[in-house]
Formats: sequence, C-alpha cells, structure tokens
Amino acid sequence: MKQLLIISVCILYSYFCFSQTEIKGIKPCVDSLISNLNNSTKYKDINIKIIDEGVVFYDTNFVDTVKNDNILSLIEYIDIDSISSYTIINNEHKCYLISSCIKQATGLAINLISWIIIIPQYNCIYDFKSLSSNPQLIYFINNNLYYIRFIYGENLFWNEDWDKVDYEIEINEINIDSCNAKIIEHKNSYCN
Repeated sequence: MKQLLIISVCILYSYFCFSQTEIKGIKPCVDSLISNLNNSTKYKDINIKIIDEGVVFYDTNFVDTVKNDNILSLIEYIDIDSISSYTIINNEHKCYLISSCIKQATGLAINLISWIIIIPQYNCIYDFKSLSSNPQLIYFINNNLYYIRFIYGENLFWNEDWDKVDYEIEINEINIDSCNAKIIEHKNSYCN
C-alpha cells in the first residue's frame, strides 16, 4: 500500500511539472529539414477503415485492403478518433502511413504521435513514435524509404530550463526490397 501511495504521488507530481510548463515546439527543425530534403515523393490524404482482418485504404480512385495481424496489434494502442492516413508514392513504390495520438497517453507522452508505415507489396510493417505529425518526414530516395523521428532529449529531464529543450533527431532508412531498417544518423538539437 505504501508503494502504491509513493508511485501515485510521483505520477501526480510529474503531471503538474510537465502540464504547467509550455515546451517550445519542433516546428523550426521540421520546417528546416523538409525544405532541405531533395526527394520526389508524392503525398496524398486517404481514407481508412479498420476491419477484422486488417485495414482498408480508399479514396475515389482506389480501394486497397492490407491484411496483417501486426497492423491490428499496433492499432490497439492508438486513438481511433485522431487517425490520419496517407499514401506516399515515388516512381517505383507505394507506402501507406497511419498516424494518431497514443491511446490513453499521460504526461509528456500526450505529445507523441504514433506512426505506422505499411509497405504493401512486401507486406512490411514499421512503427515508431515521434513528436512530429508531419508526413513529409517520411520520404523515398531511390529504393529506400526514410523517416525522421523527433523525441525529447535527455536534458529535458535533467535540466529544468523549459526555454531550452533539447530533442533527439533520428534518421532511419528502410531498404524496400529487403525490408531491413537501420538508424543512419542520430543527433541532439535545440530546434532554435
């Protein structure tokens, strides 16, 4: 009982610390990265319907059903009411993106967006969390798909300087043909 009380007090304290503080955003970093990307990826908002076997992506020109148990298990953790979905295309490949807030998130996690990348021709599924809701941080270059992920840096938790929040920026590469993913760059930034 005493442990439960201590945990409850810590959670309540962290809620007040983080909810009362305005944290500067990542928009300057996102805008800068997108303006410097040299890619020909095309983005389009599409509709999504969740079915027992997977998901159906559709708009006025097409319907595509993706059946995969991994998608359904990932969708359990996102807020269905805040889902956005996109198709991204380059000359050779197509991917679907699903983004949403995390279901029942608390504290700083309420700012995270859950992303699911689906490569239908190879039945590959990837997921990650990021502070950005911009789909243009997921893009093609040749036969590879890249995504840039923003999360809070360690200094946020050790320094209480809310005007100087650091972010970890991670660039990941997915080889479309082999469905292998790896981190190719990782750095901290203050997004000034």
